[in-house]
Amino acid sequence: MTLTRTVRLSADNGLHARPAVRVTQLVRSFCSAVEISLDAAGPWIDAGSIVKLMAARLLPGSLVHLRATGTDAEAALAALVSLLEDGPSDGEKPSNPSGH
Repeated sequence: MTLTRTVRLSADNGLHARPAVRVTQLVRSFCSAVEISLDAAGPWIDAGSIVKLMAARLLPGSLVHLRATGTDAEAALAALVSLLEDGPSDGEKPSNPSGH
């Protein structure tokens, strides 16, 4: 199953190093492959790769497109949308309701 979502990035400084690590940790906690893009048509990058995520230079207020493929795609996208809308913080641990 492949699902997509669109969300506005709320992190004050965009996805610089620490928030990007929060995102990759969350993404890697799911079984599904999760990708991110600044354009609905792509190019898509692996949201579990800190190097690729940092290279995307996602700025505050950016509209980002998310795509997840796999058995827990819905849960992965819900958790990632929540994290991106709330702004990744350094003090919280990512939550994974699916337990993977």
